[in-house]
Parts: sequence; C-alpha cells; structure tokens
Amino acid sequence: MTRLTLRSILALAFVMLTPLGCGDKEPSGDDSVPTDDSSPTDDTGEPASDVDGDGFTAEAGDCDDNDAAVNPGAAETPYNGVDDDCDAASPDDDLDGDGYAKGADCNDGDGAVNPGADEVCDGSDNDCDGLVDPDGSAGGGTFFADEDGDGYGDDGVTVEACAAPEGYVELAGDCDDGDASFNPLATEDDCTDPTDYNCDGSTGFADADGDGFAACEECDDTDKSVYPDAKETCDFLDNNCDGDVDEGVTSTFYADGDSDGYGDRKNSTESCSAPRGYVSDATDCDDGDRAVNPKATEVCDTKDTDEDCDGLVNDADSSVTGTSTFYTDSDGDGYGASSSSSSSTKKACDQPSGYSATSDDCDDTDAKINPAATEVEDREDNDCDGDIDEVSYTYTHDADIQPIWSASCKGCHTGGGSSGKLKLDSGYSAIVSVKSTQATSYNLVEPGDTSKSYLWHKLQGTHASVGGSGATMPKSGTMTKADLAIIETWINEGAPN
Repeated sequence: MTRLTLRSILALAFVMLTPLGCGDKEPSGDDSVPTDDSSPTDDTGEPASDVDGDGFTAEAGDCDDNDAAVNPGAAETPYNGVDDDCDAASPDDDLDGDGYAKGADCNDGDGAVNPGADEVCDGSDNDCDGLVDPDGSAGGGTFFADEDGDGYGDDGVTVEACAAPEGYVELAGDCDDGDASFNPLATEDDCTDPTDYNCDGSTGFADADGDGFAACEECDDTDKSVYPDAKETCDFLDNNCDGDVDEGVTSTFYADGDSDGYGDRKNSTESCSAPRGYVSDATDCDDGDRAVNPKATEVCDTKDTDEDCDGLVNDADSSVTGTSTFYTDSDGDGYGASSSSSSSTKKACDQPSGYSATSDDCDDTDAKINPAATEVEDREDNDCDGDIDEVSYTYTHDADIQPIWSASCKGCHTGGGSSGKLKLDSGYSAIVSVKSTQATSYNLVEPGDTSKSYLWHKLQGTHASVGGSGATMPKSGTMTKADLAIIETWINEGAPN
C-alpha cells in the first residue's frame, strides 16, 4: 500500500508553497525571449514534482518521493519492511502465502512447511519444530520390538515411525522375543520335542491320525491314508507326501460341449473322474453341434458337414444318405435323358457334371430340343411335348423381333445406344435389306436367308468368318435359345414387318 512519511508530506507542501524559481519572471510580452513549455505539469497546470529524481512523481504513483529506491518501477526486496514497488499486492514477508512470517516459518519458500503443518515422512521438518520425521509422522509404518535379534518382533510391543528404530523390525509373529530360537521360521525337526519353536501353535510331536508317522514326518496328520511311502490313489490327495497330487493315477477327459457323448480332443483335463461336461471319448469333430459325432448318419447338406466325423463329406462318403437322382445330359442343354438304364442315372448329393436333375429331354443329342425350346417348323418335336411342328405362327418384326432387341441389346444398340453405328430400335427399315457397316457384302437382315444376314452371324458368333468385327451379340449373353429360334424363323420366313 502507499505510505506517506512525514518527510514526503513536508516535501509535497514545500513544492506547493514555493514561488516561481529563481530568475523566473512574469512574461514581459517580448516575443524575443524564448519560453520553455517542456516541464511536466499536474492537473492544475503547475509543474509536477519528482523530489527524489527517480523518474516518478507522487501523482504518478511514487509512494515515497524522497527515496529514489522506492517507486512503481522498483523491484520489491523481501523482508526489508519497505513497499519498494509501491504495490500493496507484492508481499514483503510470508512469500509462500502460508500465513506465517519468515521469523516463524522455517521455510518461507514452501507453503507446506510452517508451524501449523503436520509432520509427514518425507525427510523434511514440516512443522518447524527442529525435528525431521519424528515418531508418529504421517505415512510411516508399524515396527515391532525385536529384543532377541532373530528378525521377528513381539506383536505387543510396537512403535509408529518413518523408519524402523534400532531394535525394531517390520515382521511380527515372535512368540518368545527373549529367545532367538523361537520365530516363525524356526525348524521343528525333532518329533520328540513338544516345544512350538515356529510359533504356529503346534509341535512336531504328534500322530493325531494314528498312522504310525509323527506329524513332523508326514504332510497330513489328520488323514491316516496320507503318509510317506503310501500308495498314491486317485482321491485328490497327496497320499505319499511327495508334493504331487494324484500323480500317475488320473485319467484324461474331454470337453463335451454339445452333450452328444463325444468329446473334443483339443479340450481336455486330467482328473480322477469325469468332471461335469466332460467324457472319456475324444472323437467329436464338431463339439458345437450335437448332430455331428462318429455315430451320426452322413446326410447331403449344402454346408458340406462331416456328420459322422470320418473325414468325408457328402458325395465323398459312401455312407451318405438323402441323395437325389440325376440324369445324363449329353447335349448340355440342362435337360437329362429319360432312360431306365442305370448307366444314364447317378445318385448324388450335388448335381454331377454332365447330368441334369430332370429326365424329360426327348432328344439328348440335340441341345436345341428340350422342354424349354420353341417349337418351329423343322419336322422335329422341339419342345418335347409329343407333337411335331404344331405351330403355324408367323413372326413379325414389330410384334416379335423388336421386343427381343429391346430386352437383350439395351444400352448397346437400343435405349439410346448405337455401338458400332448399329441402332436396333430405329424400326424395320433400319435393318432389313440394309448393308452392314462391318461386313459390307452382307445386309444386316437378308429376308429368307440367315446365312447372308450379318446380324444372324453376330448372334451366332460367326461374324468374323464373313468379314465382320467386334464381339458376339449380345455382350451380356442374356438372349435365350428360344429368342434365337424366333429370330432365325423370322429371317428364314422372309423377315415380315
């Protein structure tokens, strides 16, 4: 805070009452006499005073204008009793802010050290009483008196301290602290001595189970089946006192997660008897599915499951059940031949190559003849319905052919597509008797002759043999055999509009 001493008050009064300095005169009006307007002034217009010449006036915050070492720009010097920087907030004493001045605080740089602090185990005199880590300091431990020097202390004689005082130890449990032969680690190997040297409440001289071995000679004096050299039996006990339980007499059991009576050989345990959820068998190849085990029946399934765990699945397993009958499909049209010959059929889970699930192909040597074929006038029963050439239908471009182009050639030649400058949705006149741009000696469609129709060659994949180029149509391969038969018949019948 700002302090006004008697000296500074008198100095301020002197400045206020002193007339103009020596030689200063009232202005004469003579413009030839220069005047100095650079002197600082206060709010009355009078020059401000800096008595001590430290660059700060009383009006500018100098709290002692008679002492050049005291001003707002000075550094605060601790413990000198002077507000050197004219700032009441700068501490001159109790620098650590713990409420104790330096005279009472043994460490004014640490707020945790002062006469009111609690002593803790940290190697410091926390409460400024001249003692470092005395007994009872917080954070210490309990130590036990060890008069006999055997490393174990008396449970009833303790002290709280930061470190073990002389004659004290960390370990308790000494039942006779006047004799070093008594402690928890003492040896009791004399079965005739009733003394409890190791302070555990018992002695080595006993044969409680009456098995002929003293307690100090065996590992369990409460069970007469347990003693040195006893026969090890599977009973979860160390019968012969060799440190191992049921060694060499256990059996292996396997987890049976699906409860089908067969265990998983990869998940086993040793035991005297089968634990819950375990069996002695280890032949289950899928312990998560109770329908899968060595006694199960192999059946046809889409997941190729080895139901009987013999390493073979579906058709690879001769014992498989649930097979289907498949029929020879010699022409590869997807329809099998109807025959009673065993050589033309096969029992299997999955359809074998060269076989079909149906047996209604009336000519298994011709892929164009099957129940899905379109009947055409060719003196054949194309659709295997028992009737030959039972059609008398005339195909036209607009009713039958244009829908095929639109469905099968969309994107490339219809629906805005014009790949290879070929547009198949521009109508009849754009393709019939119109020269091909790829094979110029051929019309796109030559009425009555598919061999001279370039479009037919493109559909059959023979376009390169007639001078054409590009891929077989359609690229997507979605045109059916029936659609091809319709186009072929339409061309051969004169390609009517």
